[in-house]
Amino acid sequence: CDWGCVGMFEEVYFMKGSPINELDLLRAGVLQAAKVVILRQRALAEDSSADGNYDDNELSASSVTLDVHNLLIAATAERLLHPIRERVLVELHREEEIHYLQPSMRVAANEFDRQLYRRNRDATYMFAPAYIAGKGMCPASLSFLLYALFFNTNTVSIVEQLLSRGLSRRLDQIVVPEFYVGKSYSLLFISLLKMRKLVLGLYRPSGTHKSIVSYVYTNPPPQEVLQMGDLLYVLH
Repeated sequence: CDWGCVGMFEEVYFMKGSPINELDLLRAGVLQAAKVVILRQRALAEDSSADGNYDDNELSASSVTLDVHNLLIAATAERLLHPIRERVLVELHREEEIHYLQPSMRVAANEFDRQLYRRNRDATYMFAPAYIAGKGMCPASLSFLLYALFFNTNTVSIVEQLLSRGLSRRLDQIVVPEFYVGKSYSLLFISLLKMRKLVLGLYRPSGTHKSIVSYVYTNPPPQEVLQMGDLLYVLH
């Protein structure tokens, strides 16, 4: 990865070795890590023309190779961390490779709305357990923000507030107060709104509604019942 991705943090250390080697991961302290973040490398074609231009096919092949490398690192780390695999976060070049992260489960095409599926067949990765749980991500998946700009010109401002912890707004994750467990989402939403706190969604533990992974649930319906273990995304 680029130094700019990690250079902003303090106490960054480099260790010689291979992230695919279990012994090297153990020496790096993978068992003691709160999170294992696997960043993508910049995709560059091995053979380039004299003017520095790259062929699209070469770049695509390079991206696939780098993604396979990250998938192998993730599999190695998860084998050591089992059963606490939720510590691993993986960045990939291509959305399609998110399907190969564990746990893997593909949704059949006939489960989607025909018109929506025909419009964007590649969006099925959004229903992969690894993506829903926030385990695998791809920068290209943020392209939906470009579409949102056509409908809401404030999109960029909203995203900046969420990501940069602006002076006027702060995004936090808090535990659902015990009083609201077993009650409707709308009751909690209105109560916190009166306290000038905007609830954006829930982070629900695995097992909720028989889910095999923990998952993000944005903008739940008003009648959704809150459960013990739910976390709230709150903007205040």
